[in-house]
Amino acid sequence: MIIALGVARAAPGRLADLLDACGQVAEESRKDQGCLDYGFHASISEPDLITSVEIWRSQEALDAHMNHEHTRRFLDAVSGLTEGEPQMQLLKAEPAS
Repeated sequence: MIIALGVARAAPGRLADLLDACGQVAEESRKDQGCLDYGFHASISEPDLITSVEIWRSQEALDAHMNHEHTRRFLDAVSGLTEGEPQMQLLKAEPAS
């Protein structure tokens, strides 16, 4: 299982646009084969700070997701909606028994 954790800060005045783009890609991505969970979360103390949590069955599923049209559209849109470059970490996890 692959867990992708991302953090981005909305550019000034662009939070609503960023949240809209996040909502669209999340809705489409949840339909991707191998997607176990996909969501975005706003910070309570810093509302412009958005965290993404994606859980994928395998690296292959994540790789396929990265090549989908909805993912490419989102990545293009995000470049103008965030301050700086979003940060992403990939973690390999095994279910706890």
